[in-house]
Amino acid sequence: VVMGVESYNFEELIENYKLTKGVLLDTDLDENDWDGLIKDFKNIVKETLTGQSSIDGIISCTVMTTVHLLPILSELGKNVGSDIDVCAKERFPFFSLIRPDVLTVREDLTQAGSFLAKAALHAIEHPKDPPLQLLVTPEQEDNVQINSLSPEHP
Repeated sequence: VVMGVESYNFEELIENYKLTKGVLLDTDLDENDWDGLIKDFKNIVKETLTGQSSIDGIISCTVMTTVHLLPILSELGKNVGSDIDVCAKERFPFFSLIRPDVLTVREDLTQAGSFLAKAALHAIEHPKDPPLQLLVTPEQEDNVQINSLSPEHP
């Protein structure tokens, strides 16, 4: 569930694009298809943020989703850091340089990639076992002060 929107809403969009195009795999969609999907995803996010005033923070899983999210928030008149908090996961300090109002956590891609390879091999060798999981506590970036977020967003 993302912002109260079930993940199947996003998955359904992708499936509809594939059906319309007559393809089976996501990778068979071309650049124009993905441009359309991004536009549709943005509309879902925009409608959700417009309809739910109780949302005061968003955790974004990638730099690119954050890049797409910020103009939507601006268009809706929401100021990052005062009206709504945005936390982005990133490999390199990108937002802390250009948008210090975006809270960031560092992701160790070496660790993530190593574990993913281990989990994939384990799944192949032991298909009946439950999937391996790893929970990593993200490193705090310089621009994140956990105890001193704005009073509106404790």
